[in-house]
Amino acid sequence: AEGQVSSFSTYAASVLPQGKARTSADGTWWDWIDFSTGQRLDTSGGVNADIKFQAWWDQFGVTGISPGLQAQAGAGIVDMGKIPLLQVTIVPEGGYSAALLAKGGHCYAVRTKEGKYAKFKITYMAFGDTSYPVYFELDWVFQPDGSRSF
Repeated sequence: AEGQVSSFSTYAASVLPQGKARTSADGTWWDWIDFSTGQRLDTSGGVNADIKFQAWWDQFGVTGISPGLQAQAGAGIVDMGKIPLLQVTIVPEGGYSAALLAKGGHCYAVRTKEGKYAKFKITYMAFGDTSYPVYFELDWVFQPDGSRSF
């Protein structure tokens, strides 16, 4: 179901929109997140999202990436490694991919579909009775001014 990832209150100039999210990828399906609006979108709104979180991403043996992160609508993603989210103070100008393997504990930089930037860390991947995650939990920050600095 479509829902708010976190509430966007009135922020001081030095505080960026940020939040925590829990996707509902259920082992075979996916969830989308739009960082500029703070929305978690269902399948009907996924085309408006920046990143798709997919628990099982090897459908029909095509992609070979599972669990996966897939950029949507011209967005891109870079794996920044297994570091604290606060250490990501600037994100790369280039090198963004359309799809990556999701790794627990890793930080990712996102160039959004609008050409702005976000960063997030997968803080938890919950596994059910399969080898695929049931859901992802993440902390994220969005930079609305278009700069690569956080």
